[in-house]
Amino acid sequence: MGINQSSLDSKGNQNSSGVGFETSYVIWEQRIISLDTEDIKSNYKSYIGLKDYYQFPIAHKFGHTVENVPFVGHSDEYHNDNRINGDFKLDYPSVMNVGNELRKHHLDYILNQLNTMLPNTTFYII
Repeated sequence: MGINQSSLDSKGNQNSSGVGFETSYVIWEQRIISLDTEDIKSNYKSYIGLKDYYQFPIAHKFGHTVENVPFVGHSDEYHNDNRINGDFKLDYPSVMNVGNELRKHHLDYILNQLNTMLPNTTFYII
């Protein structure tokens, strides 16, 4: 699968339409999500010396909507700062890094919320 390197933006995302697109973002505290139509397309991620990865940006942004944000101790796992990446920097296949794979810790906020909703009931991720 060939990629035209000139179609990559500054973050290494492929702009397959050849037209500029908006950078998507999530402001968790304000419950704001801004997505671009390009977010539903697989983006090529390239890191020197590593396997090539493709990621669906909409899945990564959804991860931020379920509180994968810096103040819970893990957020963008590709980030160099361990306070942000939660010490998951090397988990490249992770959806909060450059891949598409979901991890148990990505769902810890949902699990915590579920465990406050029903008395005498405990939810687990197995």
